[in-house]
Amino acid sequence: MAQEQFAGPEYFTEFDPKAFAEKLKKEAAEKAAREAAQGAEESSAD
Repeated sequence: MAQEQFAGPEYFTEFDPKAFAEKLKKEAAEKAAREAAQGAEESSAD
């Protein structure tokens, strides 16, 4: 049976794959920037 029969319409939103991909790229870039900054702090502490 379809999930729509068990849950209200608020659970079923339009999925935009392009927006999702952009969000993933942005989050990955932010994570890489944080890790690079953290690595720079650790190497300068030596």
